[in-house]
Amino acid sequence: MSDFLKKTSILKKKYYIAMLIISFSGAASAAVTIPNGPYAVEGGIVWSGTLNESLSSADATWQDGTPASPSGEFQYNAASLWASYFGVGQQGPYIWDCRSTGQLNLAKSSDGLYTGIRLADDVLLVLSGKATGVLGSYSGSGTWSEQGDFVSSSLPSQSVSWCAAATASTNYTASNSSANFNGKVSLYVGKNARPGTVTIPNILLFKGFANAVAARRTLVSTSTVQIFQPRKCTVNTDNTIIFPPVDVTSTVDGQVLANKTGNLTINCNDTSNAPVTVEIQGPRGRYTDSMALTMTDGTNAPAEVRGFIGTGIPLTGQCNGRLEGHYGVVFFVPNGGLEKKSLKPGTNNYNWVLCSMGIYKTGQAKATAKMIVSWD
Repeated sequence: MSDFLKKTSILKKKYYIAMLIISFSGAASAAVTIPNGPYAVEGGIVWSGTLNESLSSADATWQDGTPASPSGEFQYNAASLWASYFGVGQQGPYIWDCRSTGQLNLAKSSDGLYTGIRLADDVLLVLSGKATGVLGSYSGSGTWSEQGDFVSSSLPSQSVSWCAAATASTNYTASNSSANFNGKVSLYVGKNARPGTVTIPNILLFKGFANAVAARRTLVSTSTVQIFQPRKCTVNTDNTIIFPPVDVTSTVDGQVLANKTGNLTINCNDTSNAPVTVEIQGPRGRYTDSMALTMTDGTNAPAEVRGFIGTGIPLTGQCNGRLEGHYGVVFFVPNGGLEKKSLKPGTNNYNWVLCSMGIYKTGQAKATAKMIVSWD
């Protein structure tokens, strides 16, 4: 009789993800500050916060911060050069103008799903939502998708982004001008990110009126966040266990029919040598430490499997390891309290034993078990 056991490895990753949702009411609101974290490499979108902000010509200042109070007419040629219905970008010397893609430092995530301001390797600040703006008799809007892709109703050129701007042919006025942004900002950390400190720049909502005159309001305040490399572990072991044909003509209950030994190697990407938890789940046999086999015709097999994993386990046939007090006995029933084994990284052993149930029956039998590996 040939019996075999298949084992499947499921690796559970544990990430630390911080989520902060900020709600606002009223026309104006405080800027969002992204919490320090830490955030895991390959965590994807690890944090999101709500943004609702507005401004008007009453908020306008000169470049040095002196109130400007723009009124009257502006020359039409200034519109195409400096004026915008709205703009979003980092703090900089030219906050009254639409920003080029290069100035915004836009990049794509390593998984190809998100577009945002590149903060570091595979670390992005992603916006989603809608901005609208009015400048005199001109108006425009722009939208960011959930993935950060931007579309504007009025771009002065294809080299700029995250804005809508006037291309005026006549003079315009700044009275009753306004802009707003409603949406959210998210922090993305991809697989190519590196552990360390990452600086979040000051992100502004602004609208230009003319050269060096603009209204601005902070959407995201400058801060720093911590990126860390989460622990990852892999397990390498035989996926299929095939026992040789055995003679069952005169077997007794609990007799060893065959056994198969080998290695179960655990590798982790850190040097802590902290143990991982291994659990093997399979169809229960007569006891919690035995796994039932099924014949090819669907009937119960005359034998069952017992197992041992770890270091210092018996490597010979043992069909009564639990009662004899052997180390590393595998309990196949989940949530029983004894099924989880704590194993250190490195090379461990396994020993799968085919045990007779004292029943005469010939043919082939099989069973499938699942291995679950988890770590902190």
